[in-house]
Amino acid sequence: MTIKLRWCLLVLLGLALSACGGLDDDDTGPPVDDDLECGNAPAWHFALEGEGCPAGPSDCAEGLACINDVCTASCSDADDCLDTLGCADGTCGDCSVDAHCRDGESCRSGFCMPTEVPIWDLTTTEADWEAVHDDPFHDFWYDCVLTAGGVEYADGCQYRSYGSTARTYPKLSLRIRFPEDFEHPGYSRKITLRAEYNDPTMMRNRLGYETFRHLVRLPAPRTRYVLLRVNGEVYGLYVELERPAGKWLKRNDRDRDNSMYEAEHSPPQGGLMPMEDPAWYDVWDDDVMYNQNAGGPGDHSDIQALIEDVLWQDFLDSPSRSDTVLTRTGGRVDVNTHASYMAVHAIIQNRDHITANYNISWQHNSQGDPVWEVYPLDLDTTFGCTYDPEAGNNLCWDMSSDVWWLSGVAPLEGDVGYPNYQWMNMLAHLTLNNEQCGTAFNTRICNYLASDWWNDGIPRFVEATAETIRPALAQDPNDLINDPTMDNFDHAADEIVQFLSDRRAYLESNLLCP
Repeated sequence: MTIKLRWCLLVLLGLALSACGGLDDDDTGPPVDDDLECGNAPAWHFALEGEGCPAGPSDCAEGLACINDVCTASCSDADDCLDTLGCADGTCGDCSVDAHCRDGESCRSGFCMPTEVPIWDLTTTEADWEAVHDDPFHDFWYDCVLTAGGVEYADGCQYRSYGSTARTYPKLSLRIRFPEDFEHPGYSRKITLRAEYNDPTMMRNRLGYETFRHLVRLPAPRTRYVLLRVNGEVYGLYVELERPAGKWLKRNDRDRDNSMYEAEHSPPQGGLMPMEDPAWYDVWDDDVMYNQNAGGPGDHSDIQALIEDVLWQDFLDSPSRSDTVLTRTGGRVDVNTHASYMAVHAIIQNRDHITANYNISWQHNSQGDPVWEVYPLDLDTTFGCTYDPEAGNNLCWDMSSDVWWLSGVAPLEGDVGYPNYQWMNMLAHLTLNNEQCGTAFNTRICNYLASDWWNDGIPRFVEATAETIRPALAQDPNDLINDPTMDNFDHAADEIVQFLSDRRAYLESNLLCP
């Protein structure tokens, strides 16, 4: 595929392909080559058959299960997986009966799912609960008691509203925290409960992370559902999202003492481009740019060096905007995995990860060299749900799968860099416009669209999840659709499945996949 066509595909947003000059005569689409790699830094090593997997199946190369802490291809017997993740993510093969699942789980469409969504009880004063709703953008912490599984967690329990756009919705997302080393029922002591109000299926975040785990094997947050009652009254169904921080890095066999930053500001300063003032890497115009949530030097000097001495210099040395070099970046960033990361964002149609909603961390690869990795975060506006600029919200009413995605590459013309940040991500720009990595990116899109997970796993996962959460969602008085018959919920779930085939047809046509 020519450089010209590749760049055009990256920036198309509902435009006809012919606007970019069409296909050259020798363009027959990207080759299907699973071993096609880019960059000169070894990708993160996923354990091969016979190697250890201390964090479970996520440590193993794709297609291998983690049985007795060893990666193995013998994953057809789900009984072998009960001590790790069971069939919860499909890694160990499909379950066929409830006995293949752990206690409290049932086998649904081949996946082990909670037999019933657990109930959490939040107790607070009525005055505090009203205050949170009266001023959801005020980050004041209120005292609480949280009860889960019959256990009361009261010591140090506090809560507040959570999110950005999410605070404008009537059903609030919540952050509940406990002091260090105190008992709590969450994935971590800082519990994130996402209302997922904008998504009538409440599946997109969870489904996005599962897709990354199956196709890229990147560390991705865990999710699970809870039904929240506040002062004895049902408030709503929630998704608990595992918080990516130091303990999360350690659980995924990364070094928790190394830096990890969350890009939080959009638009556009979270796009890995040089800042005029070094202090802006931390805070710019009262907004956090790169929130350091694990390890590191504490002064943002490492991410500043990545941006200014690596990414920016390769941008300046590139022959053109549509033909980039990775002279420095290829040795300091795992660009091979990043091409896969971007390919997944493309197939799930995510446009919300360019200048915010990602974590970036440097970790030592299998050769002991420091290599930066990028991890997915906040995947609610995916699988057909996109931001509606006219309405000014992310409500997932209108499905959109027959347009390209705004990838965040630099425009062919115009200044880039302070104060002209553009809406772009420098790492994405360098990776996708590099001939080798761009080809790998296109190839992986084709491979992912043809995978068993996309065509069989996701439809069954949607069916299993819908069956699991339907009774709890029917009790939710603050849900977006608020339909006791659940007909609208079922229709919205069906739309996700329809999106899978529509998206595949659209992308395969544009990329000329074999």
